[in-house]
Amino acid sequence: MDKTAILREIFDQRILTIITILMEEPQKYFSLTEIATSANINVATTLRILKKLAAKEVVEKNTLGKSSFYRLKESEKTITLRRILQREEHLHLFLDKIKNISQVKRVLLESRTENEAKLIVIGDGLEEGKINPITEEIKRKNNFSIKFVILSEKQFEKINSMGIFNLDKKILWQR
Repeated sequence: MDKTAILREIFDQRILTIITILMEEPQKYFSLTEIATSANINVATTLRILKKLAAKEVVEKNTLGKSSFYRLKESEKTITLRRILQREEHLHLFLDKIKNISQVKRVLLESRTENEAKLIVIGDGLEEGKINPITEEIKRKNNFSIKFVILSEKQFEKINSMGIFNLDKKILWQR
């Protein structure tokens, strides 16, 4: 099981959403209302989560008069968390966009490093020209490389039946 899957099992999705918002602008102090609105979480729940994150030294709080502002605390803990979550985020961006290509039936993870993922994209009649712009945009914006190979459903079934790879355990997305 990879690190991000472990995090997603342990953390409430609302906590990850708040952390992701703070990661987008790590030097900025956000008001409670800004965070709650961006995360689409009610203010009381957002405050409870921020207090929990502050106690764990993931978030720092700055009070100015009666108002409190929050930002991601810069520490080894948050740097590691950022690396893990941002790497996962690149794959989610890819998956969100590739879902719009109707011929795509499945996306499998072959391997992943800190700066690269190798994927198998399965579907009949797929063209690299539809997928390349997505991977190029992610590379340009995030310096994260996604390499892929396209297999037809028939090719995938044949490889899978041969038992060469245990592909069922590596499914990132399927229609």
